[in-house]
Amino acid sequence: MRQLEIIETKFKSILLKTIAVELRGKTVAKGKLVFYEFKDFNFKFIFDNNKKFEFPYPFDIESDSDEIRLSYYNKFIHHDDPLQKFKMINCMKNLKNKFYNSTLVVKI
Repeated sequence: MRQLEIIETKFKSILLKTIAVELRGKTVAKGKLVFYEFKDFNFKFIFDNNKKFEFPYPFDIESDSDEIRLSYYNKFIHHDDPLQKFKMINCMKNLKNKFYNSTLVVKI
């Protein structure tokens, strides 16, 4: 199963449930998830209170019964190879992105 299919299966299972989305330990979105969409490598959650939360496609996903963890750590790209890590960091333009080297947690 492709990673996109796995992610969509997880998101379908949490539709119409009350969730909390946390990034770096802070709650960034909360409410009943009524809709989600995937467009241009970004997911968008739409909640019952008309709030929206958009986030990029993750490098890795893990889940258990009460949470889904979407990882944005660069180690999934360079696999701890020092040369590849150096090249990647030198070509990156925006290191201030809020998702850079973090994990987005969807708590059910």
